[in-house]
Amino acid sequence: MKMVRLILNKLRYETCWIDIKLVFRVIMYEILIAVIFWIMFELGYVCVIACVIALPVSVLESRRQLFCLKQRTLNNEFSLFLRRLSATLAAGSTMTNAIREIVINGKEEYPTMYPELNRMYRKIEYNTSVTEAFEYLAQRCNTENIKLFAQCLSYAVPSGIDLVNLIRNISASFNVKNDTQRDIERILNLPRYNNRIMLIAPVFCLVLIKNIAPEYVEPLYNGGGRLVMVFVMIFLLGAALLGRLISNVNY
Repeated sequence: MKMVRLILNKLRYETCWIDIKLVFRVIMYEILIAVIFWIMFELGYVCVIACVIALPVSVLESRRQLFCLKQRTLNNEFSLFLRRLSATLAAGSTMTNAIREIVINGKEEYPTMYPELNRMYRKIEYNTSVTEAFEYLAQRCNTENIKLFAQCLSYAVPSGIDLVNLIRNISASFNVKNDTQRDIERILNLPRYNNRIMLIAPVFCLVLIKNIAPEYVEPLYNGGGRLVMVFVMIFLLGAALLGRLISNVNY
């Protein structure tokens, strides 16, 4: 039963943020796919089939993008939370009082993570140990940084390690990791944009030629020209997939 409860909590957390942003992204992807297939084939049923086939991919890709964005936000807010926690502990406060102070005054400082921090604090109020509360937070947020901190805390508290220095060092390490990941994203932004431009360029050129000299590309929409367009579309999809795999670099 405990395992089932953990799985349900994880699924509930990962799907609770599926909102209008996901719907908007999926709609934009579907419109883009319909426009591209209409330009390439000018057949309505091909556009409908392409949109239906691409719908699961659009949903999964949109979920992945939003989930990664949320994970980065949670990691940044958790690093800020650890800095605040270490400063409060250094001032002589206990762990429970420090968490209480941060939760009470941190609604605007941790907009994304605050609901989970509040749940963690409620569990501490109901006599749950601090280590178990952070493990609960790690399960809910499902981020690597919070999981690592929960594991470190579970070993540190029984052994009597100085929590102030431990939390300060862990926070500094997470800050370095987050800064490095931001640098990687900034370096990869230009190749990603270049890849998208190169993928859109053939479609843009086709539209341009159709408006300037439609008879020049008319054979592509009749007979064997359809087969050529199918191969072109396959090459474009393969290039898009390859570009995504190459640019998917994480620290």
